[in-house]
Amino acid sequence: MMRTGRILLVEPEDDFRRDLDRQLDQAGHDVAAVPDPVEAAQLLEEGLDPDVVVLDAEDVAGSGTLHELAPRAVVLRIDRALDRTKEFDSQIGEFARCAPHAGDVLRCVEELLLRHHPSSGADDGSRCLDLTRRLANALPRARTTEERIDLVTETFDTFFGVRGTLVVRRGPGPDEWIEATQGLSGAVAERISEEITVRSRARDIRPFLTRFEVDGRPHEVACLAVTIGDQKETDLALELERAPAMPGHREALMNLVGSAVRASATAEELSRARSLLEIQDSSFAALLETSRELAKTTSYPKCCRRVLAILRSELDLTPSALLLVREEGHGGMELAATNGVAEERLERIGLTALQGVGRACLASRELQALDDLGFDAVVDRERELLIEIGLRWVVPLESDDDRPGLLFFGRNDQLADPPAWERKLLLSILGAAAVSLRSLRKIDDLATLSAGTLRGMVSATELQHPWDRGHAERVARMAMRMGRALEMSDRALRDLSLAGLMHDVGKVGAGHTSSESGGAADPATMHPVVGSTILSRGRHSAAVIHGVEQHHERFDGEGLPFGLHGEAIHLFARILAIANAYDRMTRSSEKPLSTEDAIARLERGAGLLYDPGLVAVFVEQVRRETGDDHGPSSAIWLRRIVGVDDSD
Repeated sequence: MMRTGRILLVEPEDDFRRDLDRQLDQAGHDVAAVPDPVEAAQLLEEGLDPDVVVLDAEDVAGSGTLHELAPRAVVLRIDRALDRTKEFDSQIGEFARCAPHAGDVLRCVEELLLRHHPSSGADDGSRCLDLTRRLANALPRARTTEERIDLVTETFDTFFGVRGTLVVRRGPGPDEWIEATQGLSGAVAERISEEITVRSRARDIRPFLTRFEVDGRPHEVACLAVTIGDQKETDLALELERAPAMPGHREALMNLVGSAVRASATAEELSRARSLLEIQDSSFAALLETSRELAKTTSYPKCCRRVLAILRSELDLTPSALLLVREEGHGGMELAATNGVAEERLERIGLTALQGVGRACLASRELQALDDLGFDAVVDRERELLIEIGLRWVVPLESDDDRPGLLFFGRNDQLADPPAWERKLLLSILGAAAVSLRSLRKIDDLATLSAGTLRGMVSATELQHPWDRGHAERVARMAMRMGRALEMSDRALRDLSLAGLMHDVGKVGAGHTSSESGGAADPATMHPVVGSTILSRGRHSAAVIHGVEQHHERFDGEGLPFGLHGEAIHLFARILAIANAYDRMTRSSEKPLSTEDAIARLERGAGLLYDPGLVAVFVEQVRRETGDDHGPSSAIWLRRIVGVDDSD
């Protein structure tokens, strides 16, 4: 049986030819499309052997010529005078006619193929494959369940013939099901419904093909789910005129049909998702950028102001206000940022995390209208005041079960629920904000605890060694300038500055009391190890600890305390060694060197004491500050050669 065939399409109109070519190809046919009979004749002379030739009904001469060249083919004429509602000619002979619409032509071609190439039962396998191919190509274009029912019914009718149909829309229970039948007796429809009910008890209504007898006559029934979108579950049952005789073909048919239907449902869901993403493409791209921006914020106010600015530009949430829960105190909430709202009016309301609107909203995980909040005296009063200033909606910020604050906002359409995509985008932005605020809170807590301690340790070192007063801060500043020249990240720059500030903190523990140039046996040689030990007890990065521990190592491997060589010495330590040496040279209490003499000494030590590439960068920075810039920057090529380690 020839369910799909070779089609020669002769059509002068480009758009119609392309449309028809596409539909025939999607239906699984092999198509050769040309604009006129001359090109068609050339193809036939070259050996093309079509099953059907499709051409304009007015081209009588062309049809005769083509029929002579392809006597086995059936000629289908497109009659532009036929009304779309008319069926194609029922008399199928040498010639047939159809209306000038791609769908009509496709149906006509397939009817011709079926009638001129009758099948036998032995060809059930190819018939099953052709049916499945048709469904797989056509179902993704069905926009409604009704279109899907029509398409499946028409396709089964083309390949196996359909006597009657039953459509079942399932409710929560069998008594609430809605049924519609066409061409089936009541007894057959009831028998099909019973079969669906049995198979639905375990939610296993996958496509099935069954045979049963009613009123002494056998019935072949195929059933499959055809629901699309958010409609109730809908099943379509078809009584077939003929069905595959072999058990293997029967099972294969429904497995293939089930795969085609499921694939088309997935394609439809993907299409809907893709459409949504296309509509909101700029917003979702902005969400990614928003997460990156918020992750880089360094303070509560900056983070909160940025959140409201993003919500205003992406979702037009105006007015809006962001309130954060105070960690200290007694459950109060502080106003962090506003947009289009007078701060005084909000502060006058005095929301708290312990009662009223604040407590009710923090207990929730959802976006909700203030009108939907539970009623009590405090909630009622605060809600009226918030609505009065245009804030009708509220959503908590949330991160890992921590809700650090609330967002109140208004919208253009105050009474309409925000659409699903807007809710998802809003919650995603606020989720990123909650993570950033939580991180900032931890950073602030650590900074508050450690800043005073670290400064106290530096001060203790300077009290014990008065000639070192200001030395740590100068080294930190010079190291920062080198780090910027090497384009380090903000995090690496912060760590490098801290390492510079703390590089001599171990002198307190090492008991160093005298000169600036102690020998190998001097206790000063141990202060890098003592300093790194002190810092390792805190929450400092490995880069900070390595910088402090290794800043007295030498590039040639003859340094202390470990004798590390070259780039085995941490980048921070190599930078600090240069900054430390330069400050010692130019600030010596005995005989300080001039800038040029100090530079000359650093350059003589390059490759022995110091990293030569970093010396070049440092010298360049110093000369640029003194107005003696000699040539292009060396930082770029240095980054390429040695790299910059921003990691711990």
